[in-house]
Amino acid sequence: MEFVNPTYELIEKQEIANALLGQIAENTSVLKELVQINRDTNLNVQELNDLMLDIYVIAKANNQEEADGLFAKAIEKISNSGEKATNIVSLINIVTGIYNTVLPLL
Repeated sequence: MEFVNPTYELIEKQEIANALLGQIAENTSVLKELVQINRDTNLNVQELNDLMLDIYVIAKANNQEEADGLFAKAIEKISNSGEKATNIVSLINIVTGIYNTVLPLL
């Protein structure tokens, strides 16, 4: 039977926990942006809901071609929204972040 140092197991578990916490922090960092956009936006509730639905649909894409099309549609909708530049940049960053997260999974 091979001796496994319990300290190494603890270090491995801590590294995994740290990586998971980093992913959680990264994934929730957009919440602050979404709240700020929701407060600052000139979009009505339905327009904002439609845009959030577009972001969600990108996350559910079945392949890269579908994700590319949905990404382009969302960017076009944001660009044509009439929003101020700071909101457009924030929305595009959120959509791009979702898109880049989904691509490796396809």
